Amino acid sequence: MSTKSTDYGRQWKDATTTTTNGNKEVAPADQPTAKQIKYLTSLGISEAIGALDEVAHAGEFPVFLIDPSQLRILNNDYSLTFDDSKTYNRPVSFAFDCSLLNGSDHLYRKVVPAFLSRGFKLETIVDTSADPLYPEWPIAILAKIQTTTFHIRTFHVYEDNGWWFASWNNDANCSEKILRFGIDLDHVFTEEGHLSKFRLTRLKLNGEISRKIWVPKYPAEFIEEFAKSKFLRCEASRHSKKDPISQSNQAIRFRHEVRKILSVVRAAFDGIHLPFWISSGTLLGYFRHCDVIPHSKDVDIGVFADDYTHHLVTSLEKHGLKLHLWFGEINDSLELSFVSGNGLKLDIFFFYRDKETMWNGGTQLRTGKKFRYDFSKFELCWTLFLGLKVRVPCNTENYIVSNYGPSWQVPVEKWDWKTSPYNVRENGEWPLNRLRDVIKVFS
Repeated sequence: MSTKSTDYGRQWKDATTTTTNGNKEVAPADQPTAKQIKYLTSLGISEAIGALDEVAHAGEFPVFLIDPSQLRILNNDYSLTFDDSKTYNRPVSFAFDCSLLNGSDHLYRKVVPAFLSRGFKLETIVDTSADPLYPEWPIAILAKIQTTTFHIRTFHVYEDNGWWFASWNNDANCSEKILRFGIDLDHVFTEEGHLSKFRLTRLKLNGEISRKIWVPKYPAEFIEEFAKSKFLRCEASRHSKKDPISQSNQAIRFRHEVRKILSVVRAAFDGIHLPFWISSGTLLGYFRHCDVIPHSKDVDIGVFADDYTHHLVTSLEKHGLKLHLWFGEINDSLELSFVSGNGLKLDIFFFYRDKETMWNGGTQLRTGKKFRYDFSKFELCWTLFLGLKVRVPCNTENYIVSNYGPSWQVPVEKWDWKTSPYNVRENGEWPLNRLRDVIKVFS
């Protein structure tokens, strides 16, 4: 898989500039001109990927193919075959694990020159925000040769054995760079994301094993996870001065117990492929100060009612959580409470989808009176909470405001679930002849 190239190596100071926040990026003005590089007269996509493999080999820069459209046509032997007579105008997405490089200097001193010497035009998406997490690394590299553009995301090893990658929106000049490269964003995932580490195997391209291009060993599983990889970091800037993070012994013990229960839930639900998210008071603590609320007495999670399965109860009980209360029925106001061995309660609220809203219900144990809590429709994103990768509503603040009102930042120690929530309303009551079926207490 050879391509013609010319010797156009660059030194650091020639190939890069530095942004105001100290982030390095490739300078567009320093790109080699058409006179400096003799491009191949007809470069198909397989040859372009071959050129990328040459760059990856020369620059000691292993890359992973993460493009769903390409992974869907991957053969069982991990090979790709292209018709190079056809023009391929969509960008092809790759990624690299920056921990495999010898620092960011390796990228700019060795990888960038390898790209330029092989006829690629380069652009870097960099983090120009006020407080970048990894200022020394680009968010992504855009590499174009002839009509083929590669979008190469930077993966960072992150908590909970995963890879994290930043949002393109962190680059104030992103739109200008995208326009310059003619990229159609409908075919590029530009959001911040988090992926569990996945196994890799080398790509075969037109019958040859690549040297430095890898693909997920289980592409179908990867595609499914990648589609749901959007990630939100908890922002420390939201910490409320009125509600500081407590380091009391009680708070430390509670934090430990909450983490333990969430770990159990995650293990139990992963085993039955059941998604959940942190909700109510647990979500409020996460959003308000990236921690638990010390005076809370339980852990709250949400589950979509149409995802309910009878395996939910048996799986949690196998993992040591005991069913204590059952309220409602599967198609109306279902709520389950479990208790851990240490007595901490887990409340599971089941959410129902209406045309324009989502809602969960509650039932008063003593009277059978029903209550309803309405939320705007929401999607789920990943986050890290207490060091665990869990889901939260993507528009977390909107969800919080729906439940706690515009004064959600003000701590409230006395809370009545029947009257305090901002979105609560009465929703009738269960008939007397149904109470035994819809209210169950387990010893």
